[in-house]
Amino acid sequence: MIPAPANSFQGRKTVSGLFVPPDAITSALRSLAQSCAPVDCCNSARPPAAPSPASVASRIRTFLGSNPNLYVPVPFQPQTFEDDPQGDVIARFVQNVGDTGNPDWRSNVSAFIDLNGFIRHLAVENFLAEEDGVTGDYGPNNFYFYRFANTTRFVFLPWDKSNAFFDVFYSIFRNIRNGPEDHRNVLAVRALQEPDLLQQYLDTLIECADVAVQGASPDTPGFLEAEIDRVYQQIHAAAVEDTSIFTVDQFEQANLDLRAFARDRSGFVRVQVATP
Repeated sequence: MIPAPANSFQGRKTVSGLFVPPDAITSALRSLAQSCAPVDCCNSARPPAAPSPASVASRIRTFLGSNPNLYVPVPFQPQTFEDDPQGDVIARFVQNVGDTGNPDWRSNVSAFIDLNGFIRHLAVENFLAEEDGVTGDYGPNNFYFYRFANTTRFVFLPWDKSNAFFDVFYSIFRNIRNGPEDHRNVLAVRALQEPDLLQQYLDTLIECADVAVQGASPDTPGFLEAEIDRVYQQIHAAAVEDTSIFTVDQFEQANLDLRAFARDRSGFVRVQVATP
């Protein structure tokens, strides 16, 4: 695991929003790369002057050929080893993901990614109603794609969770079974056609639901609501002082909305899991 970078605003005259500087994330990734190099570390976020979200999504979803330049530097922008990103490995990964009718699909894709780990990642994001993530509304987005040394194995490193907690009613199959076809993540769609992976997905969602309300009582918030309160207390003074983006009333309403999500999301997820 990469520890979240600590950020200090000491010495700044104004604070325009609370954020994690991208340089801090890149620095953490570079530190990891030094211990595991050589690797590919590619960011799916769209760089300036990149194609539209739909075309970016199609490059991730569709095998366009073996030419690495079709995948790197757009939509996968190298973050380490920029001079030799080895985009051919990503091209082969995309080719195998898109070959959904191949009876060896699972073993072929498993050469590039731990499907069980990916399913747990997917379940956590969808429990949290992440509207702009691996199966978000803008195509696969907001992750680093990290390849370990001397292997073809990648791992998704999530980042930019600004659209999490999007809707308490958020479907656990959004952009997997429902939603526009051009928004769907082929890796998720095909992986969940494997009965054991589908069961793992549902089981992990229930695990998330259990953890979210753990310790809850009429007088005590559950785990997720308690975490929201902890962060609220941590940033409250700065948020009240800094109204350049959001008013104090908007900040307080967002806090109430997050708390409601924390209390109610588990119940709605359980209903969906019961009728997959």
